[in-house]
Amino acid sequence: MTTAITINLSEPQRIVAIFPIRFREKSDVIIATAFFQELVDVGSSDKLAKAPPCNWSAIPPPELRGEAFEDLSTNGGFFTFDISPRHVEGNRIDKTVWNLLNFNAYVRYHVKVLHQTNSEESEQTKQHQGLPSANTFQY
Repeated sequence: MTTAITINLSEPQRIVAIFPIRFREKSDVIIATAFFQELVDVGSSDKLAKAPPCNWSAIPPPELRGEAFEDLSTNGGFFTFDISPRHVEGNRIDKTVWNLLNFNAYVRYHVKVLHQTNSEESEQTKQHQGLPSANTFQY
Protein backbone atom coordinates (compact mmCIF):
# COMPACT_ATOMS: atom_id res chain seq x y z
CA MET A 1 0.00 0.00 0.00
CA THR A 2 1.26 3.44 -0.83
CA THR A 3 0.18 6.70 0.73
CA ALA A 4 -0.70 10.00 -0.85
CA ILE A 5 -0.93 13.07 1.33
CA THR A 6 -2.52 16.08 -0.29
CA ILE A 7 -2.65 19.66 0.88
CA ASN A 8 -5.20 21.87 -0.81
CA LEU A 9 -3.70 25.35 -0.99
CA SER A 10 -7.15 26.92 -1.04
CA GLU A 11 -7.79 25.21 2.32
CA PRO A 12 -4.46 25.32 4.19
CA GLN A 13 -6.16 24.22 7.41
CA ARG A 14 -6.96 20.82 5.90
CA ILE A 15 -4.61 17.93 5.26
CA VAL A 16 -5.95 14.81 3.57
CA ALA A 17 -4.13 11.49 3.92
CA ILE A 18 -5.18 9.09 1.17
CA PHE A 19 -4.26 5.42 1.14
CA PRO A 20 -4.68 3.60 -2.19
CA ILE A 21 -5.40 0.00 -1.19
CA ARG A 22 -3.93 -2.94 -3.10
CA PHE A 23 -4.01 -6.62 -2.17
CA ARG A 24 -2.65 -9.71 -3.89
CA GLU A 25 -5.56 -11.99 -3.02
CA LYS A 26 -9.17 -11.36 -3.94
CA SER A 27 -10.32 -12.78 -0.60
CA ASP A 28 -8.25 -10.11 1.17
CA VAL A 29 -9.99 -7.42 -0.88
CA ILE A 30 -13.39 -8.73 0.21
CA ILE A 31 -12.39 -8.87 3.87
CA ALA A 32 -10.76 -5.43 3.70
CA THR A 33 -13.83 -3.87 2.10
CA ALA A 34 -16.02 -5.06 4.97
CA PHE A 35 -13.34 -3.98 7.46
CA PHE A 36 -13.13 -0.48 5.94
CA GLN A 37 -16.90 -0.05 5.97
CA GLU A 38 -16.96 -1.03 9.65
CA LEU A 39 -14.03 1.29 10.39
CA VAL A 40 -15.87 4.22 8.79
CA ASP A 41 -19.02 3.41 10.79
CA VAL A 42 -17.10 3.19 14.07
CA GLY A 43 -15.08 6.30 13.21
CA SER A 44 -18.23 8.34 12.76
CA SER A 45 -19.68 7.30 16.12
CA ASP A 46 -19.96 9.72 19.05
CA LYS A 47 -17.46 7.62 21.01
CA LEU A 48 -14.70 8.50 18.54
CA ALA A 49 -15.74 12.08 17.81
CA LYS A 50 -12.18 13.32 18.42
CA ALA A 51 -10.67 11.02 15.79
CA PRO A 52 -10.05 12.38 12.28
CA PRO A 53 -13.03 11.80 9.99
CA CYS A 54 -12.39 8.94 7.61
CA ASN A 55 -13.93 7.60 4.44
CA TRP A 56 -13.56 4.62 2.13
CA SER A 57 -14.44 4.64 -1.55
CA ALA A 58 -13.92 2.26 -4.45
CA ILE A 59 -13.15 5.24 -6.71
CA PRO A 60 -10.38 7.85 -6.33
CA PRO A 61 -11.32 10.83 -4.18
CA PRO A 62 -11.49 14.26 -5.83
CA GLU A 63 -8.13 15.23 -4.29
CA LEU A 64 -6.41 12.76 -6.64
CA ARG A 65 -7.81 14.13 -9.90
CA GLY A 66 -5.03 14.58 -12.39
CA GLU A 67 -2.77 11.90 -10.88
CA ALA A 68 -1.19 9.20 -13.04
CA PHE A 69 -3.48 6.27 -13.88
CA GLU A 70 -1.06 3.69 -12.44
CA ASP A 71 -1.21 5.51 -9.08
CA LEU A 72 -4.99 5.28 -9.13
CA SER A 73 -5.35 1.62 -10.06
CA THR A 74 -6.31 -0.31 -6.96
CA ASN A 75 -8.34 -3.39 -6.17
CA GLY A 76 -9.27 -2.26 -2.66
CA GLY A 77 -10.31 1.34 -3.18
CA PHE A 78 -9.11 4.39 -1.28
CA PHE A 79 -9.16 5.10 2.43
CA THR A 80 -9.03 8.78 3.40
CA PHE A 81 -8.43 10.66 6.65
CA ASP A 82 -9.23 14.37 7.00
CA ILE A 83 -6.68 15.86 9.37
CA SER A 84 -7.62 19.19 10.93
CA PRO A 85 -5.47 21.55 13.01
CA ARG A 86 -6.80 20.05 16.27
CA HIS A 87 -5.30 16.67 15.29
CA VAL A 88 -1.79 18.11 15.05
CA GLU A 89 -1.74 20.64 17.90
CA GLY A 90 0.89 20.22 20.60
CA ASN A 91 1.72 16.61 21.43
CA ARG A 92 -1.08 15.29 19.21
CA ILE A 93 1.05 15.62 16.09
CA ASP A 94 3.26 12.70 17.18
CA LYS A 95 0.29 10.37 17.69
CA THR A 96 -1.39 11.46 14.46
CA VAL A 97 1.75 10.95 12.39
CA TRP A 98 2.44 7.60 14.08
CA ASN A 99 -1.09 6.37 13.37
CA LEU A 100 -0.93 7.45 9.73
CA LEU A 101 2.49 5.88 9.20
CA ASN A 102 1.28 2.62 10.70
CA PHE A 103 -2.12 2.48 9.01
CA ASN A 104 -0.80 0.07 6.38
CA ALA A 105 0.40 -2.38 9.04
CA TYR A 106 -2.85 -1.93 10.99
CA VAL A 107 -4.93 -2.87 7.94
CA ARG A 108 -2.72 -5.79 6.92
CA TYR A 109 -2.79 -7.21 10.46
CA HIS A 110 -6.58 -7.02 10.78
CA VAL A 111 -7.21 -8.44 7.31
CA LYS A 112 -4.85 -11.33 8.09
CA VAL A 113 -6.55 -12.05 11.43
CA LEU A 114 -10.03 -11.83 9.88
CA HIS A 115 -8.90 -14.08 7.01
CA GLN A 116 -7.64 -16.70 9.48
CA THR A 117 -10.80 -16.43 11.57
CA ASN A 118 -12.99 -16.92 8.49
CA SER A 119 -10.93 -19.92 7.40
CA GLU A 120 -11.21 -21.52 10.84
CA GLU A 121 -14.97 -20.88 10.99
CA SER A 122 -15.35 -22.41 7.52
CA GLU A 123 -13.49 -25.54 8.63
CA GLN A 124 -15.62 -25.80 11.79
CA THR A 125 -18.81 -25.43 9.74
CA LYS A 126 -17.69 -28.19 7.37
CA GLN A 127 -16.90 -30.48 10.29
CA HIS A 128 -20.21 -29.70 11.97
CA GLN A 129 -22.12 -30.47 8.76
CA GLY A 130 -20.15 -33.69 8.22
CA LEU A 131 -18.46 -32.40 5.07
CA PRO A 132 -14.82 -33.29 4.39
CA SER A 133 -12.40 -30.58 5.48
CA ALA A 134 -9.17 -29.61 3.78
CA ASN A 135 -7.29 -31.61 6.45
CA THR A 136 -9.18 -34.82 5.56
CA PHE A 137 -7.51 -35.37 2.22
CA GLN A 138 -4.17 -37.15 2.02
CA TYR A 139 -1.71 -36.09 -0.65
